[in-house]
Amino acid sequence: MKKLLTALLVCASVTAIAADQDGHEKSHDKANGKAKQHGYEKAKSQAKSKGKHHGEHKAQSIHISQELRAVLNQEMQQIKGGMESLVFATVSGNWGKISSVGHQIKHSYIMKQKLTKKQRHELHDKLPMGFKQLDKKLHNYAGMLAHVAKEHDMELVNYYIYKMNETCASCHAQYASDKFPGFKANNKHAGDH
Repeated sequence: MKKLLTALLVCASVTAIAADQDGHEKSHDKANGKAKQHGYEKAKSQAKSKGKHHGEHKAQSIHISQELRAVLNQEMQQIKGGMESLVFATVSGNWGKISSVGHQIKHSYIMKQKLTKKQRHELHDKLPMGFKQLDKKLHNYAGMLAHVAKEHDMELVNYYIYKMNETCASCHAQYASDKFPGFKANNKHAGDH
């Protein structure tokens, strides 16, 4: 029941965020001096463009050792817990928690964990470039989330949570559709975020 409630809250939150951003017509010069609406519209357009072609490609598998897979899965579980906690922190205006979770996700890079030289080499060589790029985007968005939470800017908090969710979904569609069958290549909406 708790998982269902969490899933419903996450879905409702993402839907509300997307609807709020979609209907938002004014632009403010924040976040590196760029208008948020322009950034959202550009991201939305890119996601739709990727979605048109996404179904044409099969998901890529990540071939790493079981030991390294366990570390990667541990990081994913930590990120999942953080993302779930953001729903409750956001709706309750818990700025400290939002900032803390953003900071924790930003600094949870698997590459920065205490791995052996051999394991770091394996990660560098075997993780697809697209995976590494999405991972970097997620952690950058998390850092921005931590920053805007300190400023008590709910609009930007919602924006960065949306971008983090979008990045996670894109990565899962491309690299983990076996774990997330809703993203299978035969799903025509696999790339729509």
